[in-house]
Formats: sequence, structure tokens, C-alpha cells
Amino acid sequence: MNSSGKRLSNLIIRLLVSAIFIPIIFLFIMGGELWFFIPLLLVALIASMEAFSIANRAFNLPHHWKIKIRYTVVVISVYLLLVKIYTDIIPGSLISLFFMVYLIIEIVGSSPQDFLKRICSVIIPVIYVVWGFSYLILLRQLFGFSVFHPYSLGAYLVAMVFTVAWMSDSFGMLIGSFLGKHPLIPSISPHKTVEGSIGCILGAVTGAIAIKFIQIIFSPELTLPWIFILLAGIVCGFTSQFGDLIESAMKRDANLGESSEIVPGHGGILDKFDSVVFTAISIYYLFYFLVG
Repeated sequence: MNSSGKRLSNLIIRLLVSAIFIPIIFLFIMGGELWFFIPLLLVALIASMEAFSIANRAFNLPHHWKIKIRYTVVVISVYLLLVKIYTDIIPGSLISLFFMVYLIIEIVGSSPQDFLKRICSVIIPVIYVVWGFSYLILLRQLFGFSVFHPYSLGAYLVAMVFTVAWMSDSFGMLIGSFLGKHPLIPSISPHKTVEGSIGCILGAVTGAIAIKFIQIIFSPELTLPWIFILLAGIVCGFTSQFGDLIESAMKRDANLGESSEIVPGHGGILDKFDSVVFTAISIYYLFYFLVG
């Protein structure tokens, strides 16, 4: 199969997987607190494992029994931080003490060689995953977060994040596969093209408009200004691509094609959520400054 046919086949698989998972994700988004948070937490924990594997490989750290400790520290840190953001029941002092104990374990019985790399292989995945996924929690908690009022403005904003990010990705891949001729940033992602990048922006705007019409139909009492919708589509059409490019740069540095193979046609959780992270941050601040 030539490269064009392979990309088309991959696109079909991606669209089929998206058609199955997107309705399920929307049910979780529109559900009550735990219906949204628990699946998000599980996805974030898997993403943290993938991010640690990428960092560990990029830093070329030797296999050692402490790798399992670092792996565990990453997962527990992501869990504690996201639970704190969600409920604030976990004191910050506990998280600080936990990380202090890890640093002591890391230095005891070890040489200073690669010490900074070992620490960064833990810190970078934790910051990257918590930073991105926390904005999904913050968006969903806007203006009510209850099973009795599932169609809150926050729910539509989170739905917009996923719709914009994934429609941007799908449009970009579709247009890039058939019309792409000019490489975008070949040193990072050789298959991405300028034409595909334009497709990403079109897809993002289309996704934002689709959410607006869904909101008008099901929740006409809510307010999502058209200026916010259009700007969110355009801005996220750009930022979602940078989320994808940044993860591509991470994988290229680690000499990896995908973060894992957990999602057919998409790769790993990070491969699926890289654009979601930057889209969530963009929508949060656009809404904050334009709508309040």
C-alpha cells in the first residue's frame, strides 16, 4: 500500500473510532460530577504513564529498579493534584511531603550522574498532564456541575473542547491527505502540510459552530456569544496544532512514532489528547476574557 492509501486507511480507522467514542465522551461530559471526573482521572493517569515512558526514553536513562519508583511517583502525583483541583480535600502540604520523600529516595544510594534527568523524567510528565487536564475540570465546573443540571454552560464548553480539537484534527488529516503539497514543519512532523493546517482551522471553526447550534436547540436559555464561538474556532484551530506539534517533537526526541497503541488508528492517549490540552486552555481564557 502506498503512503497515500495508508493515510486514507488510517483516516477511516480514526473516523470510525471517533464515531464510537465521541458519543460516549459526551455522555460523560453531560453527566454528574463523578461521571465526568472518574473517567477523566483514569485517562489522565494513562497519559501520565505514556508521558513518563517518552521522557525516560528521551533522556536515555538506564534501566534501574528506581524507574518503577519514578513511574509510581508520576501516577500518584497526577492523581493527588487532579483530586485536589477537583475537590480541594487533599492538603497541599501532603503533596509537598510526598514529593520531598521521593527526592530523598532518589538521592539515597545513587550517584549524581543523570540526577537532573531522573528528576525531570518525573516532573515534566506530571506538569504536562496536570496542567492540561486541570483546565477540563475548571471548564466543566463553570456555572454549575450537577447531575440535576447536566446541560450547564461548563458542559457545553468542555464539549466544544473535544469537538473543536478532534474536528480540527480530522479536517487537517483529510485535506492534508488529498491536497497537501507544502510541508509545514518537516523537521518535527514530516507529514503535516500547510494545506492540512488550513484544514485544521476550518475543522475547528466548524466544530465550534456545531456546538453553538446544539446549545441553541437544547439549552436556548444559556448564552454563548457568536463572537466567542468564531474566535474560539479560529484561535483553537491554531493552538490545537501546536499541541500536536509539541507532542510530535517529544516523540521525535525519544525516537517514537506513537506514545502507545491503546487507541486504534490514533496511537496512545497522549496522541489523542495532545490537541485537546491546548484547546482547553485556549477556550478557558477566551471565555474568561470575552464572556466572563
